[in-house]
Amino acid sequence: MHYAIHHIDKVISTNDLAFEVCAEKEPEEGTVYVAYEQTAGKGYHDNIWVSEKGKNLTMSLVLCPGFINPSEQFVITQLISLATADTLKTLIPEHLIRIKWPNDLYINEAKVGGILVQNSIMGDRIEYTVVGIGLNVNQREFPESLPNPVSVGGYTNKDYELDDVLKSLLHYINVRYTGFSKYPDRKQLQDEYLKNLYRYQDLAAFKDKDGIYNGRITDVDAYGRLEITAQNGAKKYYNFKEVEFVLTN
Repeated sequence: MHYAIHHIDKVISTNDLAFEVCAEKEPEEGTVYVAYEQTAGKGYHDNIWVSEKGKNLTMSLVLCPGFINPSEQFVITQLISLATADTLKTLIPEHLIRIKWPNDLYINEAKVGGILVQNSIMGDRIEYTVVGIGLNVNQREFPESLPNPVSVGGYTNKDYELDDVLKSLLHYINVRYTGFSKYPDRKQLQDEYLKNLYRYQDLAAFKDKDGIYNGRITDVDAYGRLEITAQNGAKKYYNFKEVEFVLTN
């Protein structure tokens, strides 16, 4: 995949910008928007992505995944999540990198990044996809309102060139995305995703509309629903925002 990278000093949201451009002209796969500062970066389900200007990687990428059926659009989230995890593993190989369902990246028990995948669907095909990625790279101090943030530099006590991190991330996205487009092995992708999933098969506490209970994550289905098997053996299925992880300190 060929990338066309656009650097922007200040923008409300790189995802919003990407959608505006795609609405005005034919979407071009590989278009990348990188912001020095986002004033209202987007997270999943109307959440706001908070980032200190010039310290972190905040970007959006346009894809045209016509080879993926809209009913299996969660595949895109899986591919991007794994590519982002690949990038983090090269930066801090001595630490545990995990994908926290549905769209966060964790170092050990702390959040280092997030992904927002938004699809434009026309009929029975995905017309284009805007992938927003935020990675905490060099930021050291975070708002107290954030429960468990961390940055790569916070772990290694080093600063990183954001362009180098971007180059690495785009490389791994290309490897994952292009590879799947040529050889769409859904089972292999699923197995690798689960292998990298935060708290997969670990006994942990979760909270849903009925309260807190203990269980194990046992699967994520093709629609992106999380399957948790409670201690009593009952299987529960959740869409985004229907269950919370009870985080440990």
